[in-house]
Amino acid sequence: MIMPKRRHRSWSPVVTLAVLATLLVIVSACGRSTQRVSAPATKPTNINFAVGQSVDALPLYVAEERGYFTQAKLRVTLTNVAAADDRVSGISTHQFEGAISGLPELMMTSGTHPTSQVVGNATNYTALMTTDDNVTKLKQLKNKTVGTLANSTQAYATDLLLADAKLTDKNVTLKTTGSETELMTAANNHTASAVSLTDPNASLLRRQGARTLAQTTADQADTGIVFGNSMLKNHAAAVQGFMRAYNQAVDYINAHPSTMDYQEILVSKLGYPGDGLNALALPHFATATTVSNQSIGNVRSWLLAKNQGLRLATVGRYRSTLLADK
Repeated sequence: MIMPKRRHRSWSPVVTLAVLATLLVIVSACGRSTQRVSAPATKPTNINFAVGQSVDALPLYVAEERGYFTQAKLRVTLTNVAAADDRVSGISTHQFEGAISGLPELMMTSGTHPTSQVVGNATNYTALMTTDDNVTKLKQLKNKTVGTLANSTQAYATDLLLADAKLTDKNVTLKTTGSETELMTAANNHTASAVSLTDPNASLLRRQGARTLAQTTADQADTGIVFGNSMLKNHAAAVQGFMRAYNQAVDYINAHPSTMDYQEILVSKLGYPGDGLNALALPHFATATTVSNQSIGNVRSWLLAKNQGLRLATVGRYRSTLLADK
């Protein structure tokens, strides 16, 4: 018996299109479902940070230039503010999230109700400089006039340096001015036998013929990276990322210490002289770590001794332990 041939079922064009359309809808829906459960991208934290025209700001500009802040998911704006007390008060008014400041300026501006704390040390130095031909050693400043800034990092450093030569304000006349520019004028006009300056002004005065009698070491600088209390409380991870980026920049600078590598930053941002830059030497930058109770306590005691009736907060209220708590 001959079996009938089996007919192959054929799909009509209309049915085929309908099936394809259904499959596309299913695939599309699956894609949308996958997108809905994907984790949202982390937005960078904005930090407006105040710096001065000083060498201690160099690692921050390097961190910005090399993308270390971006890697830490931060959007950092570096704002140049000349006076340290204006930088600190700007944190109180929420103009800045953080700033570089000397410890004396932080305490004097904050008083008994600090709204910010120092998170880590920054690298800076103060140089005691002279244009007096009769002064070649620190001890020769006895009964002479020395210019500095009142209640400042420079004034604290000046006392430390004078103490090394067994000099005090009892046998040296300390004259205070309102700015380092005025100190440079006093040196050039010979109304002060020595003045205390930080870079770039120390380098500028050196170019004008002044000589360095002594300068502080890294552990005597007493400048630090300061953040507002609200930032420390609500965005601790962002502050830690900021400090990691700072330390990355410190490592980079120490590995590439030539001033010519940072010519644009040093001249346009920090006010260094454009000519002869290759003759200047950068300090060795220290990794930022928690500032010790002793360092803050020493500055606090010095301020209280210098300013009768001054009231300040306890040491712990000026000091963050965020880096130590990691």
